[in-house]
Formats: sequence, structure tokens, C-alpha cells
Amino acid sequence: MKLAIFFLGLVFFLSCNRETPEYYTTKHGLKYKYHDINSEGKPPKQGDYLSVFMEWKTINDSIFYNSKNTSPSGVDVIKVGRQKHLGGIEEAFYLLQKGDSVSFYINALTFYEDYLNVSKTPTFLSENEDIIITIRLLNIENSKEYKDRLVNDKELLELKELKDIGTLLKKWNASNDSILEIGGIYIQIKNKSKGAKVLGNDILKLNYRASFINNAVFYDTYKNGKPDEFQIGREGQMVEGLKKALLNMHYGEKATVLVPSFLGFGSKGSAGKIIPPYTPILYDIEILEK
Repeated sequence: MKLAIFFLGLVFFLSCNRETPEYYTTKHGLKYKYHDINSEGKPPKQGDYLSVFMEWKTINDSIFYNSKNTSPSGVDVIKVGRQKHLGGIEEAFYLLQKGDSVSFYINALTFYEDYLNVSKTPTFLSENEDIIITIRLLNIENSKEYKDRLVNDKELLELKELKDIGTLLKKWNASNDSILEIGGIYIQIKNKSKGAKVLGNDILKLNYRASFINNAVFYDTYKNGKPDEFQIGREGQMVEGLKKALLNMHYGEKATVLVPSFLGFGSKGSAGKIIPPYTPILYDIEILEK
């Protein structure tokens, strides 16, 4: 009886002192570590779409990408594809279940080739070093579910934009009589000028402040300390709505211009993700005298 109790005590002692390993390794050599784990979910299949929070950092914990800083929702969407490298990022995706938070230690060049489809790493990374990719999996959708959600999201965003524009125009109409509607944009003239009318191909200097409808400013030449210079009609210099506004103004005038998304950054938003899809923009403009 005493011997049995001794063995039971030994087993208990060993189990209490057994530590969960800090890192795990897949059969192809991908090292990973769990922060949160959900053992009841199902892993994704090829072709599924993953909604994730994602952070990339160096081995020394220097963060160089965080999805929370690059989009309004902070969420990246990843389509799970075929595995390009053994131990590559695709293997990491297949390990995840909804609710998991996991850090993967992966070769920098392999990650850039697999995930970004580029053959070079940034200058601050060596091709041979590992980086840490931390992923929290929020949701898994098959192709149909993902496409249905995009349609629904698009409709909601379009309705929100129309509502936001309508609310702002009510405020404008209550406080200002000189509001012009020209081809989908709205111009509130702050001070009229007898200066020359702006013409196509004019090169002009412009002080302006660009903001969202909630007045959050994302670009300001006044803070930059100097006006920007534009040539009207030159490709890629400005959105269509701003061009329309300038061609209906005079040198020396100031105005606030409301540009809906279809004449601004559209259904995709800006390239750097500063401006989300279906987002109207306010421009406070001052056209400097010639």
C-alpha cells in the first residue's frame, strides 16, 4: 500500500513539474509559439479567407508592420493558397483555428516571397534572418461566404456615406447660403475673389487641409510650412472631385469642398490605406494669387 502511494506521489510530482514547451516545431521546421489556443475549432482549407490581426517584427522585437495601423478595422484578409515552401507561411495558416493567437518564426526571404510575392527583403532585414509573424485568427470564410460579405459590406458603406454627406449638407445649408453643387461635388465659398479664373493646364500653388467628415485631418500644407504646387489636368496629381472644384474657382479664393468617394478615392480607398473605401473627403482650399 505504501509503495503504491509512493508511486502515485512520484507521478503527481513529475506532472506538476512538467513545463509546457515555449516553442513547437512543425515537421517541416517552422517554429511557433501559442499565446491563445482554441482546440475545438476547425483549421482552414485551401481557398478559404482568413480575417486576422497581424504583426511583423524582428527577432529583437522591433515592430515593422501592424495591421491595426493600416486600415480602419485593423483587419487583414488572407486567402489560403498552396504551400510554396516547406516550413513557409502557408503552413502557418493551415495550423490556425478561429480564436488562436500564434507567433511564427520564419525566414525573412521565404516570408516575403510567399506572402508578398517579392524576391527581396527590405534593406533593414537580412535574407537569412528570421522574423516573427504574430497572427490572431478572427474568422474563417469559404469563397462564397467571403464574396457575400463583401457585397453586404459594400452596401452598408455606400449607405453610410450617403447618410454622412446628407448630415453635413444640412449643417452647411443651415449656416451658409453660397453652396454650389457641381457635378457631384459641393463647394462652400469662404471668400470670393476678382482674380483670374483657374483654367485647364494652369500651374497653381495651393494651401489646403484634407480631412474626413468628422474633421480628422490627414494632410495639411499649413503644418508642412509651404503650399503644394499642381498642374490642373496632369494625371495622378489630384482626385477628379478636387480638379472639378478648382476649375470652378478663382485665384485668391478660399473654399471648403466636399468630394464624395466616387470622385475621390472610390471603392478601394487610397493606396496607403489612409483613406478607407467609400469615404467622402473635405478639402479646405486656398488658391494663392498668381
